[in-house]
Amino acid sequence: RGILADEYGVDLDRVTWVLSGDEHVAEYEPPANVVPVGEGEDIAQLLAAGELAAAIGVEVDHPDVAPLIPDAEEAGFAALQRSGHYPINHLVVVKDELLDAHPELAGAVFEAFAAAKSLYLERVALDPVHERVRQITGGDPLPYGLEPNRATIEELIRHAVSQKILASAPVVDELFAEVSET
Repeated sequence: RGILADEYGVDLDRVTWVLSGDEHVAEYEPPANVVPVGEGEDIAQLLAAGELAAAIGVEVDHPDVAPLIPDAEEAGFAALQRSGHYPINHLVVVKDELLDAHPELAGAVFEAFAAAKSLYLERVALDPVHERVRQITGGDPLPYGLEPNRATIEELIRHAVSQKILASAPVVDELFAEVSET
């Protein structure tokens, strides 16, 4: 949603956002303009029927439905090239009490994932998307760690605050355990 605001000037407060499923955090309370999809309803079907004006991340094969961004993949690559925006897809979370009880745990988890990624990059031909990312960035197509992702994390926080998902912006460095990045 933040990209729609930043790149295309969409006023996010004027949109009613329909959640397609569970937000994965029991304590999450969505802003007033965010509503759940109705029981038994399907976002793709609602879009095809004209009951929703648009949807994100939904593929619909219907003559009345067309992409809002004509070549979204190319627009994503252009954003990466222009601003370094890298779409983080997942984070690994470890509870503070586990980190307190096992100070070496954060480093061990990071190293395990980094080693697995290295094996993947050495042994598997990159898919076309990751190969294109490597060409654009001149580097790691799957950056791990805080520093290579700092700008994107700060952008995500800014979007979360502007969309009233977070009440205030946390300090990025306080969100992550100290780990030496290799």
